[in-house]
Formats: sequence, C-alpha cells, structure tokens
Amino acid sequence: MGSKFANFWVIPNHDTQYVKNDFTNCYFANSNDIYHMKCVAYAQYQVKEAGQSVPCSIMLLIDYDLSEQKVNNFDIVTFLTNDVLDYTGSNL
Repeated sequence: MGSKFANFWVIPNHDTQYVKNDFTNCYFANSNDIYHMKCVAYAQYQVKEAGQSVPCSIMLLIDYDLSEQKVNNFDIVTFLTNDVLDYTGSNL
C-alpha cells in the first residue's frame, strides 16, 4: 500500500499509528474502454490504537486510464476489519 498512501488515507487520528500492510488486491473489470477502466483495490492493514494492533481495511473504487496510467476518479469505502470478521465468523 505504501507508507505515504497509508499515512495520508488510513490514519483516523493523531493517536493512531500505521503498523503494516497485511495484503493488497486489485481487480480490473472486463472493459473495452481503456480510458475508463473500472478497478477495485482492496487493502487490509494494521494500525496501533491505544497500545493495541487493530486490523482495518480500505477499498477504492477506481476509474483508471490504462493509456495514461493514471487515476481519473475514485471513491473510498472504509470499515474496521473486526466488524467484518465478527459478522462472517472468521477465525482470524
């Protein structure tokens, strides 16, 4: 995910510290328009908050220009991973 990106986007407050990136996945839609390719990028990472490591996630919905290799536009979807893990019954 990169520390510059992480420190800019995922740190909710000054008492929270970025710890590490667990994984990042990126998926491109099947499209004939290389100037407006739809992409979903998902990253799970950890922050330290109140002395504890907290897993978090961020998902970006991206309109990407493959010819220029640049982002045209994006939307951010964020949530705490613990909420998702509790809901799905994951043993992580």
